[in-house]
Amino acid sequence: MIVTRLCELARRENLLDDPAFVGQRIRFLVQLSEEGAFLGLTETQGKLVTRGKKETHEPKEFLTPKVGNRTDGKTPCLLADTIPRVVAGRGAKQADHDTHANFVKLTAECAESTRDPAAIAVCRFLDAAEADLAVLEPLNAAIDAKKPGPSDWIGFDVEGYGLVLGREAVKGFWRQKHAARAARKLGSRPREAQCLACGRVAPPHRGHGKIKGVPGANSAGASLISADAVAFESLGLRKSATSPVCADCAEAYTRALGWLLSNDRTRYRDGDGGVAYVFWTREPVEFDPMVIVQPDPDNVRKLLESPYRPGHRNALAASDPNAFYALSLTGVGGRVMVRDWIEETVPTVCEHLAEWFADIAIVLDRPLYSDPSSKTVREGGGPGSVWNAWPLQQLVRAAGRRQERGHEVSGRVSSALFRAAVLGQCPGEDVLSAVVRRIRAEAAVRPARAALLRLTINRLAGREAPGAHQGGITMSERLDTAQANLGYRCGRLLCILARLQYLALGKTNATIVDSYYGAASTTPASVFGRLIHLAQAHLGKLGAADRSGVATNIRKDIEEIIEQPEPMMEFPLQLSLQDQGRFALGFYHQSAEYRARSADRGGSEGGEVLAGPGEADSADISDGE
Repeated sequence: MIVTRLCELARRENLLDDPAFVGQRIRFLVQLSEEGAFLGLTETQGKLVTRGKKETHEPKEFLTPKVGNRTDGKTPCLLADTIPRVVAGRGAKQADHDTHANFVKLTAECAESTRDPAAIAVCRFLDAAEADLAVLEPLNAAIDAKKPGPSDWIGFDVEGYGLVLGREAVKGFWRQKHAARAARKLGSRPREAQCLACGRVAPPHRGHGKIKGVPGANSAGASLISADAVAFESLGLRKSATSPVCADCAEAYTRALGWLLSNDRTRYRDGDGGVAYVFWTREPVEFDPMVIVQPDPDNVRKLLESPYRPGHRNALAASDPNAFYALSLTGVGGRVMVRDWIEETVPTVCEHLAEWFADIAIVLDRPLYSDPSSKTVREGGGPGSVWNAWPLQQLVRAAGRRQERGHEVSGRVSSALFRAAVLGQCPGEDVLSAVVRRIRAEAAVRPARAALLRLTINRLAGREAPGAHQGGITMSERLDTAQANLGYRCGRLLCILARLQYLALGKTNATIVDSYYGAASTTPASVFGRLIHLAQAHLGKLGAADRSGVATNIRKDIEEIIEQPEPMMEFPLQLSLQDQGRFALGFYHQSAEYRARSADRGGSEGGEVLAGPGEADSADISDGE
């Protein structure tokens, strides 16, 4: 099924127009005269991409000869390859020298066969370099000035003829060579089998193309279909013949998968979890699945207001039968592993995405900066505003631990959240447990974590009691004073007591949140009696400092939580995992409520409880948790 869908995509996007060639980014072009003299070095520019906080141009992509598996360390590409394989003397490994020698031989064969002037010019340049390496000094100096990477490709451009690879004579030479190589692979009397993709009876293709861009796999590429050990073989079938796919379909699915992985609009790569997702639709559609990965508030609002909003799916499913596909991949060495496969109708996916953004909406307790350096607050991103345009990667990181490079996140979290967004599933208690553990370890609730808590808790409640509100324990996006859940009320109470401590004592080395959050969120009865007793001393200190009005307001907040919506007769002995999540949400909601008050934006509630505009983590909601 997966291979069949990929083949359909390859034919729809015309990826099989010339099977002897594949797309490859070439960073440098050596400019030559017709006599083969060096004229200069140019750097190609492709599409503009963002890497980190900088925008840069990728190398331009050109059609280059398809050479297949090059693990032997000797097989060159025609008229373009990595710098050590093209320029003599730049390779440090014996494999580079061997490949360069074969590169020169292949170029000479092409020039002799085609008699193309541009190919002959390249051959003259390479022959001169072989005779005297001093010929390469100007080229080496130009390359060094550009600070190339070890995998950067270089090609040739001849004055008056253009890109040598683009010459029709050169293309014809390679097509013949590619066809002869394919015929040799089949052998004299090839064994036939039914293709798993198209159903035709044909010889199974040997040595499927390598797929690049899969996390964890070899950078040179890995195989999706292969059997590299006796344990995987049966009935005398070896390697890719264990899952027979004809040559046309093998070429189609590898090209389609490579195209998906190289296209920013059809892939999501979770570098922390080591998973890559690709997604597409059976027919072109206006709907953009990238709204999950890079949500824009306007696009999210349009999705929530579209005909695909929750409750309208059935009326549209019949009129729009277009299908949505998603594939989750990870790699180990030379093998690509399929972790998940999703096939659903487009209207259903759109409805689930609308539900997703509704479920991750959360009030902000700090400003959301579009430009942290200038402290420019995004439209609709001020304290007290409800925000739902959280990127998927940020929610994944909210469940992990920040490290020097990236975040420590399980791949299961990424898969669970992707399925929750696309299929409307519940992320599960594994995700909730990961978030609760990180909050308890850091004694802080960040906005993205609060959004993930609300999503997971509400969907868990819906799974346990479909169509019900679990007796009023469904979490809202902002402070809910009518919420009767004890875990939620205890979280609110801890926030108020922490605020009271700051108002009475100012900044301290350790707050009650630092000291007691872990115990208060798991076994409230063990610590809240002590904290209430401590609060009496803090209230007395405020009264003695002629701040009786502040003390009265705090006392009213505490009494409201204890008495409403129903009297809290005693603190819970222990909170369940879901109630620990509600505790964190109550703490966060109360923090956001204080933060939204204009008088408190100056930091009167205490920086150690709520992040202020000048603190480093106030910009984290735009950069990732």
